[in-house]
Amino acid sequence: MLRMACQDWMMKRAMNIKFHSRRDDRFLDRLFSYLNTVLPFKVNSLVPIRADVYLAETKGIFFILKGFASLPKMEVQRRFADSLRKSGFTHSYLFYTFTREHLFFEGLYYSPIQYIEPDSTPFTFLTENERTEGMSLLDDYHVCAKQLVGEYKGMLSQMELSVKWKERANRFRKNLPTIGKFISKRKLNDIRDWAKESLEGLAVHAKRLESKEETILHCDVAHHNFHRARNGELFLIDFDLLSIGPPQYDLLQYAGRILPYMDWSFVSLSKMKHLQKELDDPFFLYGLLFPSDIMREWNRILKDRMDFHPKRMSHLIDMTEQQFSKRREFVNVVRSYLH
Repeated sequence: MLRMACQDWMMKRAMNIKFHSRRDDRFLDRLFSYLNTVLPFKVNSLVPIRADVYLAETKGIFFILKGFASLPKMEVQRRFADSLRKSGFTHSYLFYTFTREHLFFEGLYYSPIQYIEPDSTPFTFLTENERTEGMSLLDDYHVCAKQLVGEYKGMLSQMELSVKWKERANRFRKNLPTIGKFISKRKLNDIRDWAKESLEGLAVHAKRLESKEETILHCDVAHHNFHRARNGELFLIDFDLLSIGPPQYDLLQYAGRILPYMDWSFVSLSKMKHLQKELDDPFFLYGLLFPSDIMREWNRILKDRMDFHPKRMSHLIDMTEQQFSKRREFVNVVRSYLH
């Protein structure tokens, strides 16, 4: 029963795979053959989940196989997963070791990772309960990861949020001639003004973060990195962007991710207990003004012209325009708390 359910889930995921451009049609066959040559057991199936990530099965037992661009990157994540478990955070996966030699195939290092059987209903930000549950899990993660900062200081980079957002805003500005063909000038001016005001405010209040205790940031708290297991428990996954900094950076990203599902309601945001004290901090409020999602998605789609097609563009335009008036109201409410 379990094997049939997993196979059904694998096939559904495989139907929506965006394959890496460097892979040819026979790559999966070659990887499958390689694994059966080097592993101490037979792999019966290997199904792509997303680029460089596969679900493997052997004798009814499943594991994830993930590719990494470098050995140090893989080893840091492997070590961190183990450290995180020892720190008391059990709601993530573990890395497995099946061979004494590293798995290296066609330019990537591969590591087997624990497979956590998914629930039939995936986690989303659609409901208040889910948003609160995700926030609670992130808070638990920060508490445990805080214990590991000293150990990983020399391995992970320091998160520079303002630098990252300045680069994003500059790239967006360069893309404006193209974006202007789809979005009105007035709205684009608003987006630029919000970004400018946010970055200026962050610079003024940056010293407020110096007193904040650092943790190891996840840095990609999108809904797909919260994994609902079949037993109902929620797990935090995919630690590809780890860095060190105050937890407020992750909280800002989380707030930005959930606000579209809350109709950009400041009142609803203020009811989340993990954010209440942050909403008294000018740094955090200025961070909420930054239109990170709009800039990120436009920059992403214009970076790769292969994705520049009507269906993708329609979705992006809807994302930008659909809640614009509500977002403008949200910005004005935040401003009222700042001035």
